[in-house]
Amino acid sequence: MIHMSKGEKIFLFIIIIFAALMYWHATTLVTPMGADYIMGPTKWPKTMLLGAIFLCLIVLVMNWKKKPKEEPTSKKEGEEEKPNRLRAALVLALCFVYTFAMNSIGFLVATPLFMAAVLYVSQYRKIRGFFVISIVVTIIFHLVFVWLAAVQMPRGHWIFRDFSLLFY
Repeated sequence: MIHMSKGEKIFLFIIIIFAALMYWHATTLVTPMGADYIMGPTKWPKTMLLGAIFLCLIVLVMNWKKKPKEEPTSKKEGEEEKPNRLRAALVLALCFVYTFAMNSIGFLVATPLFMAAVLYVSQYRKIRGFFVISIVVTIIFHLVFVWLAAVQMPRGHWIFRDFSLLFY
């Protein structure tokens, strides 16, 4: 576990406070009649906000008293790794391509391709991982958004639409 700075802990407290305020606001929303069987305008935000609060608290508790350890570095003193701007720009470009590709080829086809592309740009090179991670993330997103939240995801056109109709 990496040691957190004071600023990071403050930021987590701000997230907790914001999520708690939004949770309180979500309690004032009225659920439409007959909408209790789906994640509606009150259940979905409350679930996500409680999850955010819970995860922030876990990170804070795990890092509260930890002292930074001296890590052996192979780099010279004062030399830091520079962020790879090209890689970040490629991931951003992939996000735009993914957004537009979903309308044409559908969510179920575009998401695993997007995940594999992001993994490749991130220099992940395990072939088995490309398939497993891409498919697992797509299944999780499908379960959360299509089944739990009842959000209609883009199905695509032509044969991609037929493929999507097999699943939802």
